[in-house]
Amino acid sequence: MILLISTNPLFVEVIREAIPHVNAEYIEFDPDNGLKRIYTDRPDILIVDATIEQKKFEQILSEARRLPKIRTIVLNPQENEVIFLDSRRAILRKVDDLMDVLTTQENNVGNVIVDCDYSENAKNAKIQACVFNFLATIFNQRPNMDLGKSLQVIGIEAFCDSDHEGNSSEDNYQGIKLITDYFESAAELTKEHVEQELAVDWARLFRGVSHSYGPTPPYESLYFDGAIDQVKLFQLLANEYAEGGAEISANYFDRPDYIGVEFSFMAYLAEQEMKAWESGNHDVALAFAERARSFYKRHLGLWASKYISVAYSYAQTGFYRGFLCLSRELISQIVEIEIETYSSGGEN
Repeated sequence: MILLISTNPLFVEVIREAIPHVNAEYIEFDPDNGLKRIYTDRPDILIVDATIEQKKFEQILSEARRLPKIRTIVLNPQENEVIFLDSRRAILRKVDDLMDVLTTQENNVGNVIVDCDYSENAKNAKIQACVFNFLATIFNQRPNMDLGKSLQVIGIEAFCDSDHEGNSSEDNYQGIKLITDYFESAAELTKEHVEQELAVDWARLFRGVSHSYGPTPPYESLYFDGAIDQVKLFQLLANEYAEGGAEISANYFDRPDYIGVEFSFMAYLAEQEMKAWESGNHDVALAFAERARSFYKRHLGLWASKYISVAYSYAQTGFYRGFLCLSRELISQIVEIEIETYSSGGEN
């Protein structure tokens, strides 16, 4: 059974349009009634409209978390954003992925959320894809209140669970706490005020307005100590993206050595590796893993941590101080996972 919670009559229509072939019973409720039915009906899947009133939204998620067998999907069609929550992890993806996640070959509602018996390597690739997508999103886009809500939904456990023992590091905890505290303190302010404040800090940290105002902006050519010419670096990166099967969107106008572009490429490679493991193409999976490892070693691994350490001292908002804390820790965790995956030699 799928329980939908929304105050928007168009919400259900959007869901049905996105997943037309899922054969399931839909029960539609407003937030007040839906909150009660979560516990009484115990649906297989709970789909929540991200635009409902904040207090109700938090109550619904809190109730759902008490019943870990319920798989929760928070959907924001306006932002083309969907968050999948289960008892262990939160995954931020795009609405375009909804059909893949909701549908299985058997089209069985009991298995509607794909919780496959992945190999350990596929799981690690999935974690890498999620982490690099998160980092790329913040670097590439000016944050808004919708993003703030998404991060609150994901919660601290989503990031703490990305290490092997499930223990939270100080950087993980402090990063999420700073972000959460920032949006809680901003709750009384207008959306326009918060988004303007974040936009100013985003420009300060990532755009290189001036040396007295912010850090040197996060471009590899400005941080890498090597002797490579900037134009040659651009050509090298463009070739690496093309050889990996990726291309920069025609609507994206930043340089190929920008940190957000490089993290996006890492996310793409991890996603391709994950898909290859899932389909049993081990040689292809290992090729993508090796490409990602090589790219990180020759590019991001040489300069990203240096930039993050410098930028932290310039951050003026709790959001970006928290994000930079998380970035530093998440990068170190992913490096450990990559080494472990490689040492396994692709064996399940």
